[in-house]
Amino acid sequence: MGVPYCIIKGKARLGHLVHRKTCTTVAFTQVNSEDKGALAKLVEAIRTNYNDGYERSLATGEATSWVQNL
Repeated sequence: MGVPYCIIKGKARLGHLVHRKTCTTVAFTQVNSEDKGALAKLVEAIRTNYNDGYERSLATGEATSWVQNL
């Protein structure tokens, strides 16, 4: 499907992103034009470090934890 995603260790870390105590999920529905460059860099880092790595582990049969510490 090609949707970039990552798993954040701890609800408090994700809550910090949206200025709340804790949070379990976040979905971006709008992005300001001045923030599009920063979001593009973040998405590329997620795809490279998380999504592609997970797919490689499935292909090779590795039993690796793919929790990212952001």
